[in-house]
Amino acid sequence: PYTLADLRHDNSCPGNYIMGEVVDAAGEPLAGVRIIGVDQWGNFMQAITKAGQIDYGRFDFPIAVDAREYYLTVVDEEGAPLSFSVTIGHRMGELTDASCHYISWQSR
Repeated sequence: PYTLADLRHDNSCPGNYIMGEVVDAAGEPLAGVRIIGVDQWGNFMQAITKAGQIDYGRFDFPIAVDAREYYLTVVDEEGAPLSFSVTIGHRMGELTDASCHYISWQSR
């Protein structure tokens, strides 16, 4: 029930991160949505969109400095996928200088 709404990359972060948000069909942020990530070597990470006033509906993952692929997916409480996986080639190809990746999913 979630589709990719936006994917951007830049080098303006003070570190190396994958950040983003999950919104409903009307574009309103959603708290409590689970996102998992895994890199090409099977290292697992997970986040839940936040419920704080400033960062409502947002999530972030600190990631490695070196080049690697990350696969991110919105999942339910049991880990079943609710979106297609999105691949981010951190510091690879055209993204060699990008330390920060921003992804947004929207519910249908």
